[in-house]
Amino acid sequence: SMGLKWMKSTAVPSVEDKITNNTSVIILMGVNDLYNVNNYISYINEKASAWASKGAKTYFVSVNPINESTYKYFKNTEIESFNAKMKSGLQNVEYIDTYNYLKTTTIDFTKDGLHYNNKTSKDIYNKIITTFISAQAF
Repeated sequence: SMGLKWMKSTAVPSVEDKITNNTSVIILMGVNDLYNVNNYISYINEKASAWASKGAKTYFVSVNPINESTYKYFKNTEIESFNAKMKSGLQNVEYIDTYNYLKTTTIDFTKDGLHYNNKTSKDIYNKIITTFISAQAF
């Protein structure tokens, strides 16, 4: 249930002093705060710029799909809209599209339709690592 307020007050401050040259900052979040997209774009762009001046690279991982038959609070179209706005609005941030990647796999949801079982969690992790390693090669 954490969103932008938590990101600003807790998440970023807890890692900020660890961000130095050759650091990679990977941001992955859930569906809790989709309506705040413009504020996320502004904040992440601001932080990515500051981190880049320290020699760090920032990555943003798309918000992933939900099972609409069991999770009724959001629709995948809302997530797709959020992701599209983030992808187009982020500057100097590498976008990692796990959402569309998962759409090509079998997604194993938990009963709530929001969270994932081990197989899908590993698929997300592997996609992030593969994209991250590819980006580092250039």
